[in-house]
Amino acid sequence: MKFKDIEESIRRAEGNIKHEGMYITDEERELIREKAKGNLTQDEFIKKVVELHETELEYETMSEDLKEIGFEREEEYK
Repeated sequence: MKFKDIEESIRRAEGNIKHEGMYITDEERELIREKAKGNLTQDEFIKKVVELHETELEYETMSEDLKEIGFEREEEYK
């Protein structure tokens, strides 16, 4: 993917999540760029995102089953 296309995709994503009160950090932008350029596999990307947000991860759900699945999935990438 070309640099211009990557940056445009990031801007679009930022615009979409902004409506939900969310944002993309500089570190997240860099990970997205590396993934888009093919420098990270999907598993490497997910692992790095989990590591980046390890202390911030919370699973807000009414279902304990879904919460447990989330924690199990997180453990796969540690």
